[in-house]
Amino acid sequence: MAPKKRPQSNSILRRLAEQEVAMSEPKVTEMSPDEIKRLVNELQIHQVQLQMQSDESRRLWLEAEEAWQRYQELYDFAPVGYLTLVKNGIIAETNITASRLLGADRSSLKGKMFNTYLSPRFRDIFRGCIGNMKGGMGDCEVEVTRGDGIKFFAHLEIRTPNQEMADNRLHVALIDITERKKAELLKDEFIGMVSHELKTPLTVIIGALSVARMQGVSTGQAKEFVDDAINHAYILADIVDNLLELSRSQTNRLELRKEPVNAVEVARSVVARLKDRPSIHQFTIDFPAVLPPVMVDRLRLERIIHNLVDNAIKFSPKGGEVKLYARQENNQVVIAVSDQGIGILLSDQARLFGNFERLQTNLTDNIHGIGLGLRVCRTMVEAHGGRIWIQSEPGKGSTFFFTLPVAR
Repeated sequence: MAPKKRPQSNSILRRLAEQEVAMSEPKVTEMSPDEIKRLVNELQIHQVQLQMQSDESRRLWLEAEEAWQRYQELYDFAPVGYLTLVKNGIIAETNITASRLLGADRSSLKGKMFNTYLSPRFRDIFRGCIGNMKGGMGDCEVEVTRGDGIKFFAHLEIRTPNQEMADNRLHVALIDITERKKAELLKDEFIGMVSHELKTPLTVIIGALSVARMQGVSTGQAKEFVDDAINHAYILADIVDNLLELSRSQTNRLELRKEPVNAVEVARSVVARLKDRPSIHQFTIDFPAVLPPVMVDRLRLERIIHNLVDNAIKFSPKGGEVKLYARQENNQVVIAVSDQGIGILLSDQARLFGNFERLQTNLTDNIHGIGLGLRVCRTMVEAHGGRIWIQSEPGKGSTFFFTLPVAR
């Protein structure tokens, strides 16, 4: 852009105007007083008009300046990085967001090849995207390496000022999609894990029932195979139930039908069902004789206690006592489930209530599940206004506590 001419001073403009008047024809010789009066009046009117035009021009200029400033701020601080590339991908201009994403000052970015900020295996993808643009538009996903070495995934939307790319300029929108990529990876891992965990009990169920109905299998052997199938059917049902509860929570479809509920009755009901499964554990329910009802959704309380007791059974592979007890603290009831299992390191306890979190030790390799049970417990407890926590030491078992509001 050519530099703007500096405005001339008033004295220069005055001199130029005088010269123009002196050269103009015809010259005024004599004027009557009335003519002079009319001329002066006309000049005053013109002066006022010029002043009004000057004021209007200044107002429009200020508005244009303010509009430009607003545009510049929107451009610079947009959530998307914007770059202008010239001559085979040289960076000519960027906004502040682009410079922040690339980890470099705007001034240091100018003149550099944009390709150098792409991880090597993505440079050909970028070049191919430019070469295959249709209608002056193209897009691709690449891995970007910042100036400080940190990498992130980005979506590039590429445009040209005209379809022919006559001036070799490219306008590039740089969008950070790292979180989306992580979500996609998590989804893929989840599908793989769930597929495996669902297939395992199904395989056992089909195999056990198939063997149980074969000729030559004794009644006692057939019963063992059927019991094995039933046990894995329970495992399958638990996985599906927890997946459904988590799905309802994450899509805001979790509806609680709260009512006064006797927690002792719920605990006994859950333990009675779990006792039907093959187990080497002893179950103890030690609730006080007088315990106020809690204001909860009964089915969700059953799910919480079921998951905690089932978890205690899983992580107590050598058997032992699984104990349920409770106490009242002010306007809350504290319920606990303890086991005599392998225990949990303090460093592992903080992540137990996350999605798909499972302890990885040589003692847990044969334990079924996808790591959602405790996450569902936390979701259900917090939905009722309570909290859940753990006390545990390796080799000394674990105790999970949760609180629920007293029914009023």
